[in-house]
Amino acid sequence: MATNELVRNQRRILRFFDINQEPIRTLLPIDGYEHMPIVPLEIAIEPLVSFLPAIKNYAFIVKERCQDQITDKLTVDEAASIMLYTMDWEPIDECLYVSLNKTLRSETRNKLKPWHLYLKLFLTALSRLPDLHKFVYRGVKLDFSRFYKTDETITWWGFSSCTNNINVLQSDAFLGMTSERTLFTIECHSGKDISKYSYFASENEILLLPATRFRVLGCLDQGHGLHLIQLEEIESNSTLVSNKLPAETRTISTQSIPRPRPKPVIAANQRVNPDVQRTIQKYESHTTINLNNQNVTDKDMEFVVKEAIMKKHCSGLNLASNNITASGIYILAQRLDNAYPLKTLILHGNPIGDEGLSFLVNTLTNNTIIKTLELGGTSITDVGVKHLVQIISGNKSLINLWLCKNQITDVGIRMLADVISNCNKTLRFLSVSENMLLTDGSIDSFIQMIKCSQSLAYLFASYCNFSATGKERLMKPHQSFPNVKLDIR
Repeated sequence: MATNELVRNQRRILRFFDINQEPIRTLLPIDGYEHMPIVPLEIAIEPLVSFLPAIKNYAFIVKERCQDQITDKLTVDEAASIMLYTMDWEPIDECLYVSLNKTLRSETRNKLKPWHLYLKLFLTALSRLPDLHKFVYRGVKLDFSRFYKTDETITWWGFSSCTNNINVLQSDAFLGMTSERTLFTIECHSGKDISKYSYFASENEILLLPATRFRVLGCLDQGHGLHLIQLEEIESNSTLVSNKLPAETRTISTQSIPRPRPKPVIAANQRVNPDVQRTIQKYESHTTINLNNQNVTDKDMEFVVKEAIMKKHCSGLNLASNNITASGIYILAQRLDNAYPLKTLILHGNPIGDEGLSFLVNTLTNNTIIKTLELGGTSITDVGVKHLVQIISGNKSLINLWLCKNQITDVGIRMLADVISNCNKTLRFLSVSENMLLTDGSIDSFIQMIKCSQSLAYLFASYCNFSATGKERLMKPHQSFPNVKLDIR
C-alpha cells in the first residue's frame, strides 16, 4: 500500500526532476504561437485531443475548480491553463506537461503547431504573474555533474518546475537521502510562483519558462551520492522564445530583489495590529520587549521601531515567528544604530531572506551595541552568508549568532570559517544546526573554526547531513581544544 502511494507521488511530481530529458545541444527558437489569439481553454486544447484523448475531461475539472479564483491578474481560463499543466493522469506519456515538455525539447519545431493556442494562453497567464528573484531548487536521481562544467552556459528548453522548499526535495518521493542524486540550487530572476493556481499547492512550485539560460557557478561533490550544482539565470543574447513575457503585462513581485533597492512604502493609514500596540505598552523602558508570535507584519514595523526602539529604548527585541519580510527589515535597519541600546535582536522564523539581511549590513557592521542576533529559519542562503561575512568582519560587539534551519551550504560555511578565524575576536556562540544542505564537505571548515578562532566557545551543528565518519573527524580536533563546546548530534 505504502509502495503504491510512493509510486503515485513520484509520478505526480515527475516534472520536478525530469532534467535528464533536457537536450545538451542548442535548438531552434520556440515561436509561432505569439501570433495566435487568446481563446478559452476548451478551444486551446482542441488540437491536442488527438494525442491527449483524456485532456477534455481534465480541462473541465480545472475550469470548475478555478471559478472562484478570478482575480485582477488572471481570468478563469488563464488560471485553468496553469492548473491543467500541474495535473497528471495515466498513461503518463499522454499527460499534458509530459507531452508538452517532450515537444519543446524536440529538434522538430513543426511538432509545436498543435500547441500554439495552449502556449499562447498559458504563457499569457504566466506573464501576468510577477517575476521572482530568489533561490529555488530542482533535482534528479542521477549524477549530472559531468554535464555541467563551471562557467559554462546551458539552456533548459522545457518548462522547469522548481520548489522554494529544500525539504520537499529530500522526501522519498523526490530525491531522498541515499543513492546517486544531483541537487540544483538555482538563482532565478524570472521564476513564476504558480502554487496558488497549482492542483497541488503544497509543492510550493516555482516555474521557469522554456529556453531559460543559466551560467554554471560551481559543481560540488558532497559525498554519499549527493552532487550540488549551482546555477544563475542569465539574460539571453538572442530571442529563444518569442514574446516570452509581454512587456505590457510584465510586473515585478514585492518578493523580488530590487536593483537598486527602493525604500518600502507602508501606507500611513494602514492599521497597526492592536495586540502589538498593547504588548509594547505594557513593557518598561530599557527592557526586552517580546513580540514573539504576535502576527507582526511589515505594516506594523514603523510602529514597532518608533515605540519599542526609539521611545522605550528596549535592550532586547524578540520578533520571532511573525510574518516580517525584507520590507519590514528595511524599516528596522534605519534605527539600529549606536544611539539606541538594543543588545538582542531575534528574527527567528520570519521570511526575511537574503534581501532582508542585506538591509542590515551597513547598520550592524558599525554597531557597537548589538550582542545577540538570531536569524534561524529566515530563508538565508549562501548569498545571505556573504552579507553576514561583512557584518562579522566589521562588528566588534556581536557574541551570539543563530543561523539554524536555513539553506546554507558547505560553501557558505567556508566563508563563515574564514571570517570567524581571521577577522573576528568577539563571537562566542554559533549555531548552524538543521541546515540540511551541510555535508561532510564543511567538516574542514568547522575544524578551522575550532582551531583558529580567538573567541569561539560554543558551536552547534546538529541535525545536518553529516555522515558518522564526518562527525568522528570533527570530534578529534575538538578533543584537542576542549574550550570549544561542540554539539553535533
